[in-house]
Amino acid sequence: MKSFMKKATAALLMLALCLTGIPFQNQKAEAAESSVVTVIDTRTESTTPTATAGQPVSRTFTLPSNGQLSLGVMTAAWCNFTYQIARSNGTVVFGPKNVTATDTSWRLTQAGEGIYYIDIANATSGTYKISLTFAESQPFHVLGAFLPVQNTVKPSLDTKSIIVTKGFKDKVNVLNAGGAKFTYVSSNTKAVSVDARGTVTGKKKGTSTVTVKNGNTVVGTCKVTVKDNVYKVGKLSISKAPRGQVTSNTYQVSYDKKGNLIAKVRIINRFGRVAKKLKSFKVTVWNEKGKKIGTYSLKKKTINLKNGKAKTLTCKIKKSKLKIKKVQDLRNMSRSPQSSGSFLWSR
Repeated sequence: MKSFMKKATAALLMLALCLTGIPFQNQKAEAAESSVVTVIDTRTESTTPTATAGQPVSRTFTLPSNGQLSLGVMTAAWCNFTYQIARSNGTVVFGPKNVTATDTSWRLTQAGEGIYYIDIANATSGTYKISLTFAESQPFHVLGAFLPVQNTVKPSLDTKSIIVTKGFKDKVNVLNAGGAKFTYVSSNTKAVSVDARGTVTGKKKGTSTVTVKNGNTVVGTCKVTVKDNVYKVGKLSISKAPRGQVTSNTYQVSYDKKGNLIAKVRIINRFGRVAKKLKSFKVTVWNEKGKKIGTYSLKKKTINLKNGKAKTLTCKIKKSKLKIKKVQDLRNMSRSPQSSGSFLWSR
């Protein structure tokens, strides 16, 4: 009886090796150590369990999480028995099944005992009871090895599309990277370049697909659209301009080839009389961080704008007068350009 109890150790190792996918002929104690958990081992009982012929015996075990379960019913020799597995509330989840001495799930241990394998690939967490009824009275052991599901999250991209301003950068980020290395490839390098860290640069107006790989596995793709460095809003229509006023609407801001800042302003007259001149007129432009890029100032300008009419002013702020000389991302400025001033009118 004592010899039978000792030999159960090798059987439990065989169960663990089944779960970890290691061939029996390469058995090593450390191979079964990974994350396999012993959920039942009747060797820990004070006496070796003994079944009476035709009388059911049972043992309870608990699975701490979802995973893969391998149970072994160990006897001195291959034999006939019936088993079933039920949850703690009595719901039968496996069996009842009749096992014969010729069943192909029997294996021999190194010492020559019989061990019958019950493999459950998708076991769920909870408390279970295995019931056994043997055709002949005999000692037995029930062993159970459990491999929890590894809840690994695959890497993915944080976005499927990016809009970037020409001359500026953005980044394709990998979520759940886990220290892995990735490669980034742009399908249109004339429009978009991408470096080894996933930083994309808008080179010219257009689109590109950035493909991110981990080795040969595609993690995801991101569509990158490059737009010109221009602030642009719809022009205010005359009919929607406030009555009784001369209104200014800055609808476009851009840089020219020399780095001067060009603002296009629409002046709409719904005052009811001719607007002769603009006076103390200003247009202020901010960047995406809310810092002032520059201000266009005009002391006085004759416009002779009739009631119900509109005209466009092109306002140039020379590069030398800009507060921020470096080209800014106008498309993403934090606030709309502000214009102010007064006008002189005639009857």
